[in-house]
Amino acid sequence: MLFDSPRGLQDWGRRDTGKDVTGAKAADGIKELMLRHRPDVVVICDPDDRRGPGAMRVKRIHKAIAKPVSDVGAKLAIVSRRDVRIAFAQFGAINKQDIADAIGRRIEALSIRVPPPRKKWEGEDKRMGLFDAASRALTYYQMEEQAPEEHDART
Repeated sequence: MLFDSPRGLQDWGRRDTGKDVTGAKAADGIKELMLRHRPDVVVICDPDDRRGPGAMRVKRIHKAIAKPVSDVGAKLAIVSRRDVRIAFAQFGAINKQDIADAIGRRIEALSIRVPPPRKKWEGEDKRMGLFDAASRALTYYQMEEQAPEEHDART
């Protein structure tokens, strides 16, 4: 997700890195995006939010993208699930579906991409990843607005 302000979604997309065990494909994609867009901040999920087999992969990917991000002078900001839930609580959003709905109401370009609520036996819709990314970006903006010096200590 590429934002220039909390309501200014500029670009979005999804890249499948397959079984990128080392994080090399993710790092290559990030390098390309860094050079094209020259962002000030790259917001990522907190690797400690993950458990199980995917946790190590996320940590390797974070390690692999740290250098490309710093090479263009961008700041790497970490936003946890807890941060997102706190930020979206003001909209009455208590789960991922509620958060996606809130984002869809706030950002017109994403409104048609909000997946329908899933049944208990269904897997998560792939579009939900867009809303996970958007929720972290919007949470970062809110955290910066409320207490920039406190958030800087966590990056």
